Amino acid sequence: MKYLILLLFINNNIFSQNNAIAPRSGAIVFVKEEIIYDKELYVKSFKELMPKMKKAMEKQIVFECLTDGKKVDTTLLKSEVEKTAQNFEMMLPFMLEEDNEKIKFYNEFNKDIITKYYTVDSKLIKNKIIINQTTLEVKDEYDEYVEIEKNEIIKLTEYKNDIREINGFNCFKVIYSYNEPNVELDFLANVTSNSRELWVTQEIKCNYHPVINEIEILEKYYPLEIIEYSDDIKGKRTTYKIESLTINLK
Repeated sequence: MKYLILLLFINNNIFSQNNAIAPRSGAIVFVKEEIIYDKELYVKSFKELMPKMKKAMEKQIVFECLTDGKKVDTTLLKSEVEKTAQNFEMMLPFMLEEDNEKIKFYNEFNKDIITKYYTVDSKLIKNKIIINQTTLEVKDEYDEYVEIEKNEIIKLTEYKNDIREINGFNCFKVIYSYNEPNVELDFLANVTSNSRELWVTQEIKCNYHPVINEIEILEKYYPLEIIEYSDDIKGKRTTYKIESLTINLK
C-alpha cells in the first residue's frame, strides 16, 4: 500500500510540473490596495512602538556621526530624536486618511523578454525594467543595467491544506516573514518585522513576478494573491490582487 501511495505522489508531482505554464506572451497585472481596518489599534500599536523607535533612531544617528568622523553631542542627539518622534505623532492623523491612488504592477511577456513596471493613476513610475530570460540581463528602457531588490526571508511556512482557486488556477497558502533591504526609515525597519500571506500556484512557472522578487518563492511557485502586514504596527494590511491575467504559451 505504501508503494502505491508513493507512486501516486511521484506521478502527481510529475503531472503538476509538466503542466506548469511558462508565459511566452500576454501580461499579468496586479492592483494594490492599502486598508487600515482598525484605526484605534493602528495608532495604539504605533505609540507602543515609539520607545523602541527612539532607541533605534539614537543608534542610527550615533552610527552616522561616527562614520563621518563627527563627535556625538548627547544633548543635541536627544533633542533630534524627540523632534522626530513628535513629528511621527503629528503625522498619524494624516496616515489614517484613505489613499485613493490606483497603483498597478505589470509583467508583460514577449517570448524571452519580460517588461516589468508599475503605475500610479495610470502614470509610469521610474523606468521600465527589461528582463531577458535567456541571457538573464536586467536593464532599464535606456539600456542601463539595474538590480531588482529582494527581501530577506526569515521564516516560511506552507499550508497546502488551505486551498483556493484564483483565475482558474489551483492555489494554496504560504506565509513568510521578511526584512526589507532598503527602506526610507532604517530605524523603523530595525524595530519592526513584516509578513506576507501568499496564495500560490504551481501551474505557472516564471522566476519574475510583478510584486514578489524573492527567488526562493518563485522557484517553487507563483503568487496570485498577496497580503502584506506588519507584525508590530497592527490594524493595517496591504493587498495585491490580479486585475488582469492574459498569459499564454504562444
